[in-house]
Amino acid sequence: MTIKTKGLLVWLFFWYCFSAPYSGYAEAVPQKMYQISETELTQLELNLATLKNHNKTYNEELKKQQTKLNLLHKELETWQAKSKTTELLLKNANASFELYAKEEKNKIEKAKRQRNLYIFLSACLAYSLVKQLN
Repeated sequence: MTIKTKGLLVWLFFWYCFSAPYSGYAEAVPQKMYQISETELTQLELNLATLKNHNKTYNEELKKQQTKLNLLHKELETWQAKSKTTELLLKNANASFELYAKEEKNKIEKAKRQRNLYIFLSACLAYSLVKQLN
């Protein structure tokens, strides 16, 4: 190290040491003193005990409510799964009914065509018989 670098380091060290506040120079701020009577102290202790009991009761109630909420969430998930299953079953049933309706419509149209064909053939046969008789 050069002399300049050493001098700079010494200067930075002193600057750091003197820039930091010294705790011995800090003024001590006196704490304020309060006085309470024994009855007030007793009342404060009673209030604290009451608050602790209320807090304990509310925490227990909160735990019960959280347990119920968790059960309701699980039940809701179960019902949602059942609802999805029912929805899928209904979609399948609807598709089956539509297919059945289409098949029945085709059967009816086929029967109509056959009936019309039989009527036409019967009319032709009757016409030919009448023609032969004349």
